[in-house]
Amino acid sequence: MDHKVVIKGMQYAPSTVTISKGDTVTWTNEDGMIHTATSPFPVKPPYAWNTGDIKKGENKSVTFTDPKWQGKYGCIYHGRMQGEVKINP
Repeated sequence: MDHKVVIKGMQYAPSTVTISKGDTVTWTNEDGMIHTATSPFPVKPPYAWNTGDIKKGENKSVTFTDPKWQGKYGCIYHGRMQGEVKINP
């Protein structure tokens, strides 16, 4: 299953997504600047997962195969942006 998150107004919407192991989350950037979705939060290497740069109008996806990847995530460039992925057991 694919879950959609929109990046707009320097926020992830919805801010929390609850998924099952093996599901995909797709982020769409509707802001005028580059963002990422990167875990963990606060964002610092080593990353558990990272979409890479998402430019305005672009989509990037991550398939969550490892339950350890759940938790809070943010944007490499904008430290106040925060979202969360929860994985059902």
